[in-house]
Amino acid sequence: MVDAAVSLEDPFAITVADPESEAEARFLALARDPQGRILVVMYSMAASKRGSSRRGARVPVKVRSTGNEMRKEYDFSNGVRGPAVGLAP
Repeated sequence: MVDAAVSLEDPFAITVADPESEAEARFLALARDPQGRILVVMYSMAASKRGSSRRGARVPVKVRSTGNEMRKEYDFSNGVRGPAVGLAP
């Protein structure tokens, strides 16, 4: 899980919105972890609790093992490149 959280800072990550998510703004990032492994990380966003939520700052939360919640395929061709940390939903 730590590797998954750190991979969200990968400058070459590609992030897309999860098309299956209806209850929350959820995203998928295709990124490398510190060991160079390619990971697909599913996460959601929440307002920062450090007083910066007024300015719209957002931080990733809920990096977790997802079991069978993921599709067999996702389209990353129109994704946003860069670190996932700080993306607005």
